[in-house]
Order: sequence, then structure tokens, then C-alpha cells
Amino acid sequence: MCAISGILSTAPINSEALSLMLFSQKHRGPDGRGVWTSSCGRVGLAHQRLAIIDLSVNANQPFKLDSDNYVVVFNGEIYNYRELKSELTALGHSFKTKSDTEVLLKSYQQWGRHCLDKFNGMFAFAIWDETKRELFCARDRFGEKPFYYGVWKGGFAFASEVKALLTLKEIDDDLDQDVLVSFLSKGENSLDAFNRTLYKGIKQLLPAQALTLKFSRGELSLSQIWTYWQIDREARLPYGSQKMESVSEQFFELLKSSVALRLRSDVPVGSSLSGGLDSSSIVSLIRYLEPEKALNTFTGRFPGAPTDEGHYADIVQKAKKTIHHEVFPTPQKFITEASDFYWHAEFPVGELSQFAQWCVFEKASSAGVKVLLDGQGSDEQLGGYGGNIQKVYLNQLFHEKRYATWFYEYQCAAKANPKRFSLLRVLLNDTFLQHLRPALRQMTARSTWKLVDLTIDDFQKLPSSELSFSEMINSEKMNKLSGFLWELSFRTMLSSLLRYGDRLSMAFGIEVRLPFCDHRLSEFIFRLPPELLVGESVVKRVLREGMKNLLPHEIRIREKQGFIPPQEKWLTQDLLSWVKELDVQDKGPLNEVLDRKKIVRFFKGNPQKDPNLIWRLLNLRAWSHFFAQKAQNQLKQSAVAVQRDIASKVLAV
Repeated sequence: MCAISGILSTAPINSEALSLMLFSQKHRGPDGRGVWTSSCGRVGLAHQRLAIIDLSVNANQPFKLDSDNYVVVFNGEIYNYRELKSELTALGHSFKTKSDTEVLLKSYQQWGRHCLDKFNGMFAFAIWDETKRELFCARDRFGEKPFYYGVWKGGFAFASEVKALLTLKEIDDDLDQDVLVSFLSKGENSLDAFNRTLYKGIKQLLPAQALTLKFSRGELSLSQIWTYWQIDREARLPYGSQKMESVSEQFFELLKSSVALRLRSDVPVGSSLSGGLDSSSIVSLIRYLEPEKALNTFTGRFPGAPTDEGHYADIVQKAKKTIHHEVFPTPQKFITEASDFYWHAEFPVGELSQFAQWCVFEKASSAGVKVLLDGQGSDEQLGGYGGNIQKVYLNQLFHEKRYATWFYEYQCAAKANPKRFSLLRVLLNDTFLQHLRPALRQMTARSTWKLVDLTIDDFQKLPSSELSFSEMINSEKMNKLSGFLWELSFRTMLSSLLRYGDRLSMAFGIEVRLPFCDHRLSEFIFRLPPELLVGESVVKRVLREGMKNLLPHEIRIREKQGFIPPQEKWLTQDLLSWVKELDVQDKGPLNEVLDRKKIVRFFKGNPQKDPNLIWRLLNLRAWSHFFAQKAQNQLKQSAVAVQRDIASKVLAV
């Protein structure tokens, strides 16, 4: 796990530009740094290293083969590097290191861009191929590792973090109004659904995307961006076509294999442990695979709060005999560390649970653990988000005219959650009566404010964003549940969680590995009949059944509970006055968009009845104040031009 950055230019590169990009990401790689520039001076690659596999200096990056014919900078891990190394050795390759970096580069040397089909891992990398005069870049299938880039006349730059690109004068740091409108209306998860970002001059590769740039006759062109892998959203087998017993055994073996691959490390490996089904499954599998090895686990606690999961974490810790560490996030700590938190987060986050996650990573770092396994990716693929998943499942059964099955599953859902699946709620959600919902909210004293309501009138008049999920299939054949889970897994919910996890863990030099984000497991899950995921009002059924021999019973039958602090109490009591102060202090770019008079009117009312809006305003103001404003004041003021002599070549996009 590391930081990568690079520049291609039609004129000689200013070496200070590469150094500034690298310095801005130094927290991601405390174990070493390196810079490589091509003989012509127009290609530069830089790397900040967090050493995990092969700790020797021989594995430092940028890593080169055949003199300078092939050079790579790589962030992440290729988990199956040992198997690939054996395959490449049989094909005549020899190796001078024990690193996965060398395996990655020789895989490219052997198979070209088809090397991506071979990798099981999390990665973002760039390879300069002198023989083709081409830069080849790629991001892993789930988007665990980030890849941001900027394009301008005669130049291209990429980095692991946005702040690195903002050190370049050529990068346009104006806010992208379309993305901002989408964010304000659709929420934080929309930030990760598109190639565009909140900054006009910065784009990102989406999960499983790759690109190539070519030098030809002194000109630079972004020749291709493509998706090299995607889930088949029409592969799901029909209701009742498979039995749970055989499926759960196959699922267990795949998950066990994924965990085993992610335990490969030359530094200590631990695990997050919330006490929920997912993290408890990972801890149980680690102990199953390594029964005698010391295992450090880390838990965030909120004593006295209904959301505290300490009791469940204790059950797993005692059953699996882990070395357990606890951390206790508080609203006061959030206020104290908000500046650092948002500086590293780079974009708005989802909930205060991300701050709790930040505290867990800080604890792991202080305990000397460099690698943590975690359970992200299970809910999105296996249907863990309760009522929403069940609603889509019921709609699909009705669409398929399985009326008897629909009635049975509806009864199960209504029995398990009478309020959510009451007849009145069904009518208000799924019929023309849904237009009565705002009026009913007012009658019951529930807030009707939205974040966009706090913006200036001119901003609200802007046309709605036309950003869309271009890969979505509007096909009657497509499994509706699969489409919903795909969106959660590869464009919205999980994509955002992976962004938070990457930035916040790397702030402390921690590598996070996610066994549920294994493409073999994902392809298996998206073929399963729907009832093996969410049937009989039980979510993630195949995981519960597959782990029945390893998980403590009390954990296996638990309902989902998010890893969240007592957010409502924090926002309506401990943090409320601070949010008001922050609203006054913020002089960032969003100060021109938000309407202070409307915000004052909101606070003069009864803001306690709408903690969600308090959070969204806090989140937006904190990002604007602690990142966007700071970036303008610090990064842009010290920014340098990429090229020593600015060329007039046009980069075709």
C-alpha cells in the first residue's frame, strides 16, 4: 500500500512538480520514496512506499525492468502473486525480489493489458512502456485503491489523492457544478458514481477501468479508457433452482480462500471487529486458518449508547482468543481532530461512523499493526441492508408473477418488521399516494428541509445534473435484485465506503484488506437464486449458513446494526453549537453557494428534530473549511507548473 503519482508532458518536466505531489502524500508511504524520470525528461513517476511484502530496498519503487523499458508505480497488493510467479517462472521469467510489484510488471511484460485478467488484488498502478511509448494505468475491480488524474494542454498527471493533483498549477480547482448539484440532492454516495469529481480539473478511474496514453511524434494523446471486468447482472439463477446446503459450502470455501490470500504479509496482520456478522466472520476464518498465531482485533465502543456493540465483540474475542483493543470515540475528540480528519478524507464522508473508523485505525497504528482485514463489501453484495433489499426482492417476485411466493415473503417481511412493511407504508411508497408523504411529515412535526434548501436561490435554479450510471442495463431481462446490488457494490454505497476506508487508514499508514471484495466470490454471489440472499425476511442467508460451524450462535443470528456512534445525540447536543460556529467561520468555495440567512432560519427553528440535516450541513461545511479552503490557501499558493517550458501541444481527450 503506497502513494503513486506521475506526470507526462510534451515539454521537459519540472522536477519540483513531482516532488510536491509526492510530499503531499507522504503519510501513505512512511517506509521509502523514489522518483524516476525518462531520459527525454517528459515522463516522470514517483512513489511513496508502505512496505508490506518483501521489506527489502530491492522492492522499492519506481520499479524497472530491462533498463528503463518497463517502469511501474503501484499502490495495493496482488494477493495471488505467488501463483503468478510460479506461472511466469515456468514461462522462462526469473525474479530478483520476493515482491508482488515485480510479479505485476513481469505479468504485463508477458501478457500486456490482459495481465489484468490474472490479478486477484486491490491495486492502482501506472506502467511506462518505452517499447510502445505508452503509459498503461488501471484500477482494481472494486475500486479499493484510488486513481485520480488531470488532463490539460500538453500534459497529463495522476495520483492516489486529490491533494497531490491540486499542487499543480495546470489543474482547474473550480467546483464542478453538476457533481455538486448531484451531491446536494442525492447525497454523499453520489460522489463516487462517476468519472467526474467535485473538482473540474480532476477525474477518476471507476472500478475495473483502465486507460492508455501514447506519445507519438511529440504529441500526447489519451487514446483509450475501457472497463476490463464487470459482473454479469443477468446471471442470477431463478428462484428455487439451488439448495442452500451445497451453495453455502461453496460459499464458505471461496470466502476461506479469499481470507487466506489476504493473510499473506511480511508484517503483522490484525482485524477490525465490530461484533457484527461480517467482521466476526472474518476474525473467525483468520483463527480457523491460523489457530496458534497472535491475532490483534480492534473495536470502537460507545458505552451506554444503544449502538454500542461491545457485548458482541467480547463474545467473538473470547471465542477466538484474540488480543483485543478498544477505542472510545467522543464528540469532543471529533471537534479536536476534524481538521486532520477532513484533510485526509478529501471529500465529504457518509456518517460519523467514519470518524469512529478513523479512531480504530489510529489505535491499530499505535499498536504496531500495519495490515487490517475488514468486512466491507458483504452488505452490498449479499443484500444486508434489510428493508430496502427486501422491497426490491418483493418487487422482483411480483414482476415475475410469482404471486404465491410474493404473498408468503411479504407475510414474512411484515411479521419481522410490521412498521416498515405495513399496508399504509406500501401504499405511500409504491402508489400515487406517495405524493402525500411530505404533507404527512409536516402533520407529524417531522422536518421537510433538504440540504439543497439551504443554498442560494440562483443555485437552486440550476438545471438538474444529467450525470447517470452509463453502464446500467435497462433490460426487462435483467434481474432487478442484481441491478440494485450492482449499483450498491460498484457505484454508490460500497464505492464510497472504500474511499473513506482508503483515505482514513492511509492517514495512519494502515493497509486495509477486504476478503468480501474478491471477484471470484462476487461472481459466485451474483449467480445465486435471490431467496438464498434475502428469503423469509433473513438477509445474507448464505453467509449465515456458510459460517454456522465457526461463528458463535448469538452472532450468527444477529440482525444488522451499523457501526455508528450515537450520532443523533452528538449532533443535537454536543456538536450543535460547534456546527453553528463552523457555519460562520467557513470561507471556503461553498460559502458562495450556501445561503447563511436560510441556515440561520433553520437553526432558529427546531433543528433537533432533523439531526440528519444537521449532519449534512456539518459535513459540507467541515469539508469546505478544513479541506477545500485549506487546499486553496496552502496547495495552490505553493503550486508549481508541470513543464519547464509550457508547450502548445493539444492533448486529445
